[in-house]
Amino acid sequence: MTNNPHTSLGAAMDGGRARYFHGRDEVWDKFQSILKSAWRARGGTVFLVQGPPGAGKTAILHEFADRAAQTGLWDHRRIEIASLHDSRDLADALGDQSYSDRTSFLTETATTKGADYIANYRREMRRSEGKERSGPTPKMLLRWYVAGMKKGLLLTLDEVQNLSAHKASLDRRTAIMDVLDIIRNATAGGPVVLLAGGLGNSMSVLGDFGMSRLFSDCLHNIGVLDVAAERNVIRDWIVKGGEIGSKVRTHILNRWIDTIAAETDGWPQHIHCFAPEAAQWLRRRGSLMPDTVPEVVMERGRAGKHAYYAQRISSLEEHHLCALATLIASRPLGAAMFTQMALHRVFRAATKKHDLDKEMMSPVQAIQVAIRKGVLAAIAPRRLSVPIPSMHNWLVDTYGNVEDLNHGRVRSGRDEYRGR
Repeated sequence: MTNNPHTSLGAAMDGGRARYFHGRDEVWDKFQSILKSAWRARGGTVFLVQGPPGAGKTAILHEFADRAAQTGLWDHRRIEIASLHDSRDLADALGDQSYSDRTSFLTETATTKGADYIANYRREMRRSEGKERSGPTPKMLLRWYVAGMKKGLLLTLDEVQNLSAHKASLDRRTAIMDVLDIIRNATAGGPVVLLAGGLGNSMSVLGDFGMSRLFSDCLHNIGVLDVAAERNVIRDWIVKGGEIGSKVRTHILNRWIDTIAAETDGWPQHIHCFAPEAAQWLRRRGSLMPDTVPEVVMERGRAGKHAYYAQRISSLEEHHLCALATLIASRPLGAAMFTQMALHRVFRAATKKHDLDKEMMSPVQAIQVAIRKGVLAAIAPRRLSVPIPSMHNWLVDTYGNVEDLNHGRVRSGRDEYRGR
């Protein structure tokens, strides 16, 4: 989309550091308690924050890491999934300059124990790609690094659900399991906490890597902000981001907040579609604040929100989206929840009708992709929902006015669903 005002927002559109952070006090209290316990016990654990896309998981990781670092007790390092199975990637993430020194012992050992020793060692360190690499495993590297620290080590890892792409590789899965195991079972030799974030299926993905459960208070499912936190974030964007000063009339400021909040439903990602637009509009006009939010601001906010939805569904095929919209429209008022069997049934009907060349996505694949992209979320065994507020309406509006899979058009219940 050319000239899209949201292209300048970068990570704010889908995960990133929150410029104005409010709420999540309960999650922070639990995490702070975990940090204190890990520091006192010289142990470690995994703390997982999971939820739908746009709920502010990445912002939580940034904010909590900053707060932990400010205590002076924790050294924060951001890692990627590759860091869990690739020693060099982990060394780079840790800023470990001695990694090359630790691998150089092979050359020294060759003179004392011979080439056969080196060959056997390298065979043991063979990677899943089939390449031979010398040096310590990620587990060994993490232990060496922690042993030399005076502070505790706080690691942050985002998009945990993407670990699922590595479970088919035995070597990678073993390496990842080893690192997670020494963190969770406090065998790294010092305090290590992994603060992880991911979609709602992240805990089940961790289960594939030997972590069937987390310790008490270490798993948090997040959703919308409470009303107070939402209003405080919007207020900060307007007052601080818009640089309106202290002379603005309170009733006008509250009117702007009310107008934006009516579109955001407490959802952090939605707030970052509207509030920065309002702030930018005010700055460009010398921070003069009219009585109402200009419609151009609201239009740009809605365009950004809808562009975000389109980004989320981009991997799904249109006939599956039409089937999903039809299913949503058939639900009771405002309830975008259904059984996995019901969704599979309508996806299968869509596939049979449109799969003319036998190369389209199967119903099972479509459901898996929808969950991975955050369009769907598992809320109970074999029950799914569309977790993003107002995406329900958008799906019905965008894909619900096409020919129904079985009976012509989407039922008139679409109007009932919209509350008309």
